[in-house]
Amino acid sequence: MEAGQKTITDMLYSLAGIPLEAWGSYAFSRDPVNAKVTSGQRRDWTRKAIACGVEYAQKVIHECGSRNPDMICRHFGLTISCFEFQQQDGRLLFAEYWEPDRINIYQDAVQKGQELCETESIPETMVLKSEIRSILLAHEIFHFLEYRYNQDIFTKTQKIRLWSIGPVHNDSGIMALGEVAAMAFSQKINHLSYAPYIIDLLLTYAYCPAFARELYEEMMALNLE
Repeated sequence: MEAGQKTITDMLYSLAGIPLEAWGSYAFSRDPVNAKVTSGQRRDWTRKAIACGVEYAQKVIHECGSRNPDMICRHFGLTISCFEFQQQDGRLLFAEYWEPDRINIYQDAVQKGQELCETESIPETMVLKSEIRSILLAHEIFHFLEYRYNQDIFTKTQKIRLWSIGPVHNDSGIMALGEVAAMAFSQKINHLSYAPYIIDLLLTYAYCPAFARELYEEMMALNLE
């Protein structure tokens, strides 16, 4: 069945069956350094980024005595701000971390996602309405942890060499690693059976079904590589 014929529930179910390890190509496709990364590096770094996200989730749960994202924010002194809507460079933003201690959740996206779950009768076994905000919040908590432990955390210490001329070289960070690890962190914190990437599709569909269908096709193509 083509994407144009699929319901949002059909698309979510298709994506929910894809393990987090298979989302590396999708994450790297958004990274400016992707062209410099070999397929072997992509697979290896994806595995390590997932392990990093899971490791820090376990540490945080142990330290905070909770897997509730709001309680974790209180423990670390993070301020949660709720704004209605944000668009940047033509992209919808659902949440973001601002250094050093603020997380912004865009409530319009959360509300639209929750309403979509109701109007499309998306089964609670697929996505709980209450999970949307928690997934976004936990993802941004990981980016705070990257800031806090930037000298030690894998997603910040791993670099890729863009070019070198004799002793002079240019090494770059790899944005995709932080995104993969943040998804793994959110999956572990929220005890999800699916990779949180599907929330991107859900919320995008809430704003623009046509664009969401294009996104779905891209996600499926990259995850089947």
